[in-house]
Amino acid sequence: MKNKSLKLVYWFHGHSCPMSTLGFRAGALAKKLLKIKRTQYFKTNVKVYFRSCAIDGIQISYPATMANNNIFIDDKNSFVFEFNDTENKRMIRISYSKALLNIMTEFAEIKKSGNKSKIDKYFKRFIKFAQTAPTDLLFNVEDIKI
Repeated sequence: MKNKSLKLVYWFHGHSCPMSTLGFRAGALAKKLLKIKRTQYFKTNVKVYFRSCAIDGIQISYPATMANNNIFIDDKNSFVFEFNDTENKRMIRISYSKALLNIMTEFAEIKKSGNKSKIDKYFKRFIKFAQTAPTDLLFNVEDIKI
């Protein structure tokens, strides 16, 4: 892994994992698309539709944190994030792509097998995909005027 920011995510989160990586990448993408700076936390918020490690990744890459009370969790077990620029009335809705959902499903099935070597192999594949795949292969993105 070459990305210093991901090292920070893994330090903050306590371990390297695909979900914190995906949260980081989704937050970074939304921040770029909304053209907001890290210091503009007062004009942003994010709504997360599933409780997962992705929330820690978002806190590193997007100007929203639990402490600033601008991350909202509506745990509907749906792999969707809504990143909001409340000043400019724009929202970036990011959901997981079919390719990403397929890898997640495959990994979940392998985990059920209990085969440690297979689990380790697929975990490495999953995290590498999360770290290196182009964002358009990871996510579906909608830019919405609110």
